[in-house]
Amino acid sequence: MIGSVIESQLITMILKDVIAIAAPVTETADEDQQMFTDLLEIGEEFVSRMKELGFFSPKAKLIFELDKNTIFVDRRCFAIVSKANKLINETYDKLVTVGVEDSAPKDIDLLSKAYTHAEKYGKEYGNDLGRLWSHNEESQFPSFFAFQKCTVSASTISFVNLLRDNVKAAFASEDEGARAKLALTAENIVRLYVIQSPRKHAELFSSIPNMSAIFYNNCHYISHCIMTISFEASTENQKTLLEPLLLDSVIRLRNVAADCMEKTLKRCRREMAAYLEDHSIFEHLPASYKTTKSTFAPPEEMSEMAEVLVPKEEPKLIKCLAACLLHIRLIAKNLREPLTEVVYCKVIGSLISFLLDSLVRHVVTTSDFRENDANVMADVFKKLLEVVANIVTYQEQSKVTDFCAREYFRLNEIVFVLGNRMQDIEHRWFNAKGPMAEHLSRSEVVGLIKALFADSQHRNDLIARL
Repeated sequence: MIGSVIESQLITMILKDVIAIAAPVTETADEDQQMFTDLLEIGEEFVSRMKELGFFSPKAKLIFELDKNTIFVDRRCFAIVSKANKLINETYDKLVTVGVEDSAPKDIDLLSKAYTHAEKYGKEYGNDLGRLWSHNEESQFPSFFAFQKCTVSASTISFVNLLRDNVKAAFASEDEGARAKLALTAENIVRLYVIQSPRKHAELFSSIPNMSAIFYNNCHYISHCIMTISFEASTENQKTLLEPLLLDSVIRLRNVAADCMEKTLKRCRREMAAYLEDHSIFEHLPASYKTTKSTFAPPEEMSEMAEVLVPKEEPKLIKCLAACLLHIRLIAKNLREPLTEVVYCKVIGSLISFLLDSLVRHVVTTSDFRENDANVMADVFKKLLEVVANIVTYQEQSKVTDFCAREYFRLNEIVFVLGNRMQDIEHRWFNAKGPMAEHLSRSEVVGLIKALFADSQHRNDLIARL
């Protein structure tokens, strides 16, 4: 009587609380498989002993109550999430360089022919798109989709390998329920990365700029790998499994990467803004001040010039701009190695754009200039434009006009206005068709003329002609 009451409950408890949690995580985990088999044998011996004692009915069996497929998949998904969480929480101690060298993917110039190329090989390979990624084939797709050289954390490499194994397991599974669970697990660990990583490493990202750059690279590397994994899907069912991962995860990864980088840039902008918020630094500049070769020079060049140059007291404007440039150079030095060259140029270009735009906004909102201040600022700003051109470089060539063109050319036109006569300004404006009209509005030019030149009939006539 006692046996009939406890038999079902006891067997269920053994299966759920003892055997199920010991199910092997992967099909190839030999040690886990052996331990699981031994545990099953012990369970069978226990059932047999209970039969001998008369507590269990002769028909009682342990293994027939075990839903092996469900238990194995649940255990595997749990282990994948647990391992992913551990990798996400790891610090960025070990860094790895991934991607191709900047000089290697010359075939990227063939992107304009990508459609024709895809059509040709699509007919030849059919649905076997995985072959398109083989460098041994004639296919140029590895070059089309090459990931540019950058630095990521070693934990991210392990995370991507875990994600790839997870997706491949979903592809290989014959059970529909198991496929769905494994595919959902792949999506969930990417979501876990998006949510957990910025929170876990928030202090690290806020204090060390190049760590936020590593996280930016990590997100884009995972995103890139998700997109390339999709080419391994050969059947419609496999493609359907990947749709949520592609549609949702890639966007989430890119957004969180951009947010992290933008927070770092905002902190940099705030620090530079502190130097430029005092408008008095633009006023009462030393008479006939001229910039020299050492003005705004990098610290290493300054030390070389110290022996031949006579030190002099620089105006506060020069000191503030030099401090801003030093800050940009330090950020550039930290981000040059981890980021791809294009992203590096965009990041540093955004900081330089902020600096130049701050100067432009000050000049165009000033209602009156002393003649000496205008001449000195024209000289200082001209020197500044020369210096920033050497900071934003791509493949050893200055690209400042590509990555911060608007602010660069606006300040360049303001330098022209500050250092020239009204007739020259009118010629450069040329009835709103000249180069000045491309970068400055009429109201800005009129405001500058009024601030620079005394009220006269000649000035009024010139303004009327603009």
